[in-house]
Amino acid sequence: MHRENGTLVDLNLPLDQAIGKMKATINQRFVIEDTPIDVECDCRFIFWCLIEDGEWKVKYSHLFYEKDKVIAADGKNLPGLFTKEELEKYPEGYRYLAVAQHKTGHPILEYLPTMMGRSFGKMYEAMAAWLRGEYVDLNWD
Repeated sequence: MHRENGTLVDLNLPLDQAIGKMKATINQRFVIEDTPIDVECDCRFIFWCLIEDGEWKVKYSHLFYEKDKVIAADGKNLPGLFTKEELEKYPEGYRYLAVAQHKTGHPILEYLPTMMGRSFGKMYEAMAAWLRGEYVDLNWD
């Protein structure tokens, strides 16, 4: 489940363009080794918007993973549920979510964008360029 935490919009009305930034939390319940846990993963959705035919439309959208954590559903400790080796396979930002999903049989994308990567800075450069009315290319690699 995704829970929206808040949205901020930067407008450039003379150019009919905007940037929407939505903070959200992914919350997923797992039972691993008979231990019920919740994994929460904070992320940031970015929307490049413009007016077309008199209506606001989303031209591009992008998502970044910020941080995640494990919460014992029964309020107890979670020793040994995740090994250092398992966690290090995934970038900081969604590693607990990835390991928990993997342990319960879900396929995992290993290179999702995070705040630690080069593309995060590129994203904010592109957002500023968009609001100035410049062309943006979201294919940085």
